[in-house]
Amino acid sequence: MAPYIFSLVFVLLSLLLSWLSGPLFHLQGGALVLLRTLIMILGGAAAAAVMVLFRPKQPRSSSERTAGPLAELKPLLRDAQQRLASSQRASAKSLGHIALDRAYIGSCTGGKTSDFLAFAEVVRGRTLKLDTFGVPATPQVVDDLHKLQMDGQSVWSVLESAGVRRPGSAALDLCYVAAGRVDAFFEFLKIRIAGARKYAPAARDYAMFRTLYHAGLRSEETALLEIADAHFGRGPFGKLHVRFGKGAHMSGPRPRWVPMLDGRDVLLRWFLADVRPKFPDSPVLFADESGGPLHRGTLRNRLRYLMELEGRPAAERFSPHALRRACATHNYERGVDLVAIQQLLGHWTVSSTMRYVRPSATFIEDAYRRAVTSTLAELSGEDGTA
Repeated sequence: MAPYIFSLVFVLLSLLLSWLSGPLFHLQGGALVLLRTLIMILGGAAAAAVMVLFRPKQPRSSSERTAGPLAELKPLLRDAQQRLASSQRASAKSLGHIALDRAYIGSCTGGKTSDFLAFAEVVRGRTLKLDTFGVPATPQVVDDLHKLQMDGQSVWSVLESAGVRRPGSAALDLCYVAAGRVDAFFEFLKIRIAGARKYAPAARDYAMFRTLYHAGLRSEETALLEIADAHFGRGPFGKLHVRFGKGAHMSGPRPRWVPMLDGRDVLLRWFLADVRPKFPDSPVLFADESGGPLHRGTLRNRLRYLMELEGRPAAERFSPHALRRACATHNYERGVDLVAIQQLLGHWTVSSTMRYVRPSATFIEDAYRRAVTSTLAELSGEDGTA
């Protein structure tokens, strides 16, 4: 604090001397201006010198900065039971009574090579008591795990010996949601509309989560959509204007246009004509019962509640972000170009999109059948015109 006080004193003193220079020395014209300017420069230079002299030493690199004693750092977890709380974070110690049934290395965003190396250092020579699944981010990470050596064996062998299972095994990988599972969930929502005690919220949930899935939207992007963002006359299918897309490197919102594919234009026309008028008037597309926007956490909690009503086992439940990943995977499996999927999701790079794509176990066979069927159809057409 002292350097700033010295600086302020010198600046004020220079201003005072400059103001008094005229009456004291009876200078006029250019000489007065020159003297005042000189005094201001000297005062500013003195202030700068004091700032440099008294300024505390700054760390030269991020490695020199410390966050305090390591013993004071407390691990935090997400407390899924705090559904209505503004923050769902809680200390690991306070959640010690909750039993864990599985663990992931990398989770849905995929793990880097360094993540697996650090985990292998911890578990080598030990046996995991919890079902643990490794989810590499890219094929390059998979290749690294088989090439890098630890104690005379590959890193992946060390992990397997400890009990780490391969990604996608036993349908417990929450990063992949099968297309049939998604269809069954939406069929449940559609049936629920007819018997729901409140028609409007049930119909809104159906339209909202179908839009999130088919458009590959993030929860927050879905919650911030407004009625005016639905442009049915734009392009051959109509488009949604996602005005608050996720930016990168502090760039701010990154808007994009998302086409209404898979009959989403019909769905949204029905919603706007039959369902939205039953909510209070406001610009929000998927409004709550007061007409305001839903919070992204509310979307996540709402989806969890609906899957509990559906009665599926825990292994078959998924998050809103898993639906977004499923959109990428299912479009890729049916032949949509990877760059088109990148534009749909609003990713900066194709490599980010590739992390989302997790083809099914029969992806190669299905692609082969499509290729053969297409080739046979072309050959039949040529034979018919010959």
